[in-house]
Amino acid sequence: MKIFDKNNESVTRILVTNDDGLSVGLKCLVEALSKLPDTEVYVSVPAVQQSGMSHATSLKSHTHVEEIELAGATQAFTVDSTPSDSCLFGLELFNREGIHPDIVISGINHGFNTAEDTHYSGTVGAAMEGVMDGIPAIAISTERFPFVDRPYQPSDFESACAAVIRFLPYALNAGTDYMYNINVANVPPSEVKGWRATAVGHVHYELQMKDERVDEKSFDRWYENPSRTMGNSETHPGTDTAALIDGYVSVTPIRREWTGFEKIAELQALVGDWKLGE
Repeated sequence: MKIFDKNNESVTRILVTNDDGLSVGLKCLVEALSKLPDTEVYVSVPAVQQSGMSHATSLKSHTHVEEIELAGATQAFTVDSTPSDSCLFGLELFNREGIHPDIVISGINHGFNTAEDTHYSGTVGAAMEGVMDGIPAIAISTERFPFVDRPYQPSDFESACAAVIRFLPYALNAGTDYMYNINVANVPPSEVKGWRATAVGHVHYELQMKDERVDEKSFDRWYENPSRTMGNSETHPGTDTAALIDGYVSVTPIRREWTGFEKIAELQALVGDWKLGE
């Protein structure tokens, strides 16, 4: 099987991944990117829905990979594993050929990835694989806001595609200290007020936990009718959730390096003389 063409070095190569698999959002993103000049789009996504998998990986287990046809993609694969693994697989294919993609784009996710949800997001986790491997990365998500309960359709992703394409020139040259998490409401581009650079915000879920006894020692548990309240400009100004409520695109820089350097000296002063045997 032919793997990525490395002969044309003038081409921008984009690796697209996600956590929703072969979703409507993915297909819209791939088609939009494929229309950019001198661009090749490669795809490596989970074989099935993998939302909420964060940065999970399964490096010690066998993984089934299948090459597929996908409109707009130079080459595409599904990976029977997590979003992170799907990204890793795509990166490995490039590495075998001695080349690197210019950028990883994860999405378009069906639903916002903001506030505390950022930690759980497979979309964000897959994008973080890019910066961990020295490649710039974007995560892109959209949601019908206010929420409307109906299947997603291609028109739902027009603004998200436009946001990615607008931000792409910056991201390609932004380095890998940060991954850029973009969220935009599903409204026509003309209705989006602009952009805001934001901090991670806050979201509160009202969860009604239900359970049903299976036998003497076990029971099934689930959440019923969860509701969500997003932090706004009054309660959480300058955040991703506030920007979305106010009608803006939110872009949040997420650090690759997690260390809280400002606490190291304080902690060293505390633990420097400690001995476990005392």
